[in-house]
Amino acid sequence: MNKKTTIIKAFIRGAVAAVLTITLLTVAADLYGPLKDLLKQLFSHHWIGKGAAAIFVFLAVGFGGWIFRREAGDGSAGVARGLKILFWSTIFSAIVVFGFFVWEFLR
Repeated sequence: MNKKTTIIKAFIRGAVAAVLTITLLTVAADLYGPLKDLLKQLFSHHWIGKGAAAIFVFLAVGFGGWIFRREAGDGSAGVARGLKILFWSTIFSAIVVFGFFVWEFLR
């Protein structure tokens, strides 16, 4: 597996982790007020806090996956699979957030 493919796959994993982090923080902060307050205190607004957490997770998982990579790999097929996982995790997360806010509205 070449170096570019390794980096791409690592940062695709980072993007998946960031999407899931934002989804988790969005739902958790709405259900648990102290978490939303903590994000406000640390970052002046809870949205900025979620963004900062997502950036941190993206970089940590991306660089971690690049530094601690496995030598054996599946090349560009792995990139295509990773992009499919990123696509579907984004769709799933959008449905979760939308569904959560509909549930909150109707409750």
